[in-house]
Amino acid sequence: GDLVGGYVKAISSKGCFVSLGADVDARCVLKHLADAFVSDPADAFPPGKLVKCKVLSASAASGRVEVSLRPSHTAAEGVVDLNARPARPEQVPIEESLAKLKEGDRVEGAVRRVEPYGVFVRLDGTALSGLVHVSEICEAKVENIEAMFKAGERVECAVVGVDQ
Repeated sequence: GDLVGGYVKAISSKGCFVSLGADVDARCVLKHLADAFVSDPADAFPPGKLVKCKVLSASAASGRVEVSLRPSHTAAEGVVDLNARPARPEQVPIEESLAKLKEGDRVEGAVRRVEPYGVFVRLDGTALSGLVHVSEICEAKVENIEAMFKAGERVECAVVGVDQ
């Protein structure tokens, strides 16, 4: 039932495989690709596309993971309005926000902008934005960062450094 992110690894007439990490691939059968009919799965889910998945089943014994890409299954994490800022009482001052961030922290936010060298993410509950450099996005070489991220998309990041 967990929501996870991954990248489309391969697509076939029966569904697709999604890379969830270095050693974890998941299968998504055709009926779990979308809520509506998809005439060309290869066009809708090209290899390398960043997708949000709901884990339907996982077996440690067999090493198999089954996921769904259907928006009705993954809707708990919606796209946010980039122009919407938290109300002032919820927003922590910049200095305080910076002081709380530590290397290794996991943070959530929304993609503000996608550039060839990385992705800018606005951190939830703060006035801070951070850069996720293209070399830190995944273990494999990123061929097309614009296909992986869209402005407004929700992401979870790890803090690798804080510049004061």
